[in-house]
Amino acid sequence: MRANGPREVFSRDEIGDRDDWTCGICWGRIDRHLQDPEHPMMQSLDHIVPIARGGPHTRANVRITHASCNTSRNHRTSDPAPYEARYRLARATASYEALLYWRS
Repeated sequence: MRANGPREVFSRDEIGDRDDWTCGICWGRIDRHLQDPEHPMMQSLDHIVPIARGGPHTRANVRITHASCNTSRNHRTSDPAPYEARYRLARATASYEALLYWRS
C-alpha cells in the first residue's frame, strides 16, 4: 500500500459494525459471517478516495461493501448508481451460484 498521508490500523469487523453491515455502494445488507472469498456477496473494505488516487488508509476513508460492488467500482472516485450496483451484484451472484452448481 502506498504512503498517502496517515495510515491507521483497524479491522473489517470494526468498519462493518460502524456501517451497520450495509454496503456503502448498493446499500444492500452484508452477511458478516460469509467466509467464501469467491462469493460476490463477501464483505470487502472500499477506500472512498482510492489509494491509487492519493486517498489515505484511515477509518474516515473506508467503508464496508460487497466484494463485487467494490470490484465494479475499481479505482474510480464516484460510485455507480445504487440500482446499477444492485443489478451488477445480482448478475455476479447468479454467476457464482451457476459455478457452484456445475462444480457439484
